[in-house]
Amino acid sequence: MKVERSLAYLLHRRPFRETSALLEVLTPEYGRVGLVYRGGRRSSRGKAGVQPFSALRISWSGRGELYTLTAVETEKVYTVFAPTRVLCGLYVNELVMGLVPRLSPGPSLYASYERVMGRLARLEDMEPELRRFEADLLSAIGYGLQLDGEAHTGAPLKVGRWYRYDNEQGPVRCGAHSAQAVSGLALLRLREGALADPECRVEIKQLLRSVLEHHLQGRKVRSREIFRYLNQ
Repeated sequence: MKVERSLAYLLHRRPFRETSALLEVLTPEYGRVGLVYRGGRRSSRGKAGVQPFSALRISWSGRGELYTLTAVETEKVYTVFAPTRVLCGLYVNELVMGLVPRLSPGPSLYASYERVMGRLARLEDMEPELRRFEADLLSAIGYGLQLDGEAHTGAPLKVGRWYRYDNEQGPVRCGAHSAQAVSGLALLRLREGALADPECRVEIKQLLRSVLEHHLQGRKVRSREIFRYLNQ
């Protein structure tokens, strides 16, 4: 495969051998791509050229799942200084790394990722944007939340009722005090994309976190743990 000047965002970077680096990037046409950046640790230009929160144009070639980066240029840098915003960006990257297989094309996921990056430096309240990205990510990998009606009956979701979300089937009616109960109002707000509703924010966050953890299958999200530690 030979690809010229694809759009990309850096998800993860780690040292490889003496002077190179292994990169994981997100692209619209090829999804998550693994790259060897030869000499990427050696030159100051190389170190500056591939940084988090930057829109890139990259070229690569090779076979298999790990390709060789042949060219890189920065299209746009999103300036993110606040530690909590940096953690938000790292959290988004960790989710993509943990849930998106390599070489699974996803233009809709790329668009959602780009939306989050564009808001990291500008929005005061990032919570609704993170929830939107979580929901978009689940849809992109084939695990979108089923919110059209009750799982077993297809009955419409009701504001005054309570449900338990079954990861394989969708909302199942339950009592208000049942474990992991979520209100019908929260499910409807999530379906509508009304994620800033203060009445439902906590419920929506807990529901999406539960579904994500189910699909992460025990993989840790370290940025979440750091954020929890900083807010103790």
